[in-house]
Amino acid sequence: MKIALLGDGGWGTALAILLANKGYQVFLWGAFKDYVDFLNKERENVKFLPSVRIPKEIVISADLKEVITNAALITLAVPSHVMRSVVRRLKGYDFSRSIILSVAKGIENKTLARMSKVISEEI
Repeated sequence: MKIALLGDGGWGTALAILLANKGYQVFLWGAFKDYVDFLNKERENVKFLPSVRIPKEIVISADLKEVITNAALITLAVPSHVMRSVVRRLKGYDFSRSIILSVAKGIENKTLARMSKVISEEI
């Protein structure tokens, strides 16, 4: 089963490693190509999860389409203050065969909306 994890911070990286170690096909998305390139080369998230190796089986990409295409589970592990802008990028994709799961904590600063409301408004 393919799992897409959006967000290459500490939480997203930790979840990706956990799921890959359970045998799932994991794709980790990061918004910043330069840092994604660094993660692919070093296989360690030194900014957010230092000293923890990222298994080579995890595909790390800045290409959102590559990461979410055919994913059975799309996990949103981005900070709450960028959730709306990230979810807007998902518009137009077919999610009929995917479950979308938010693991983000917090609320949207301006609207005080929960992440579930932000996601449902944007998709």
